[in-house]
Amino acid sequence: LAAWQGRAKPAVVQPLIAVFAANHRLVEQEGVPGEMSDTQDKVEEVAAGGEAVSRVAMSANLGLKVFDLALDLIEQASDGLIAALKSGVHPPLPKG
Repeated sequence: LAAWQGRAKPAVVQPLIAVFAANHRLVEQEGVPGEMSDTQDKVEEVAAGGEAVSRVAMSANLGLKVFDLALDLIEQASDGLIAALKSGVHPPLPKG
């Protein structure tokens, strides 16, 4: 941070909470509660100040940015990923 700012002692001048929102089509699979539209509803609630993260940002004088990662697009999750998530076992990370 110091090198990026060109200072010997870095400073956080404008702190920001970043929220990344995405759908992975898991809600369409059996046993996963919710609807695809729930994510968009939550994003709108955060933007309107109705969620806890919004209130924390306001009370602490922090910036808040929600990054909508193509909520209108649906990605097909692989059967292996869905099975791993349901079992609680994380799939191995790719090597390289």
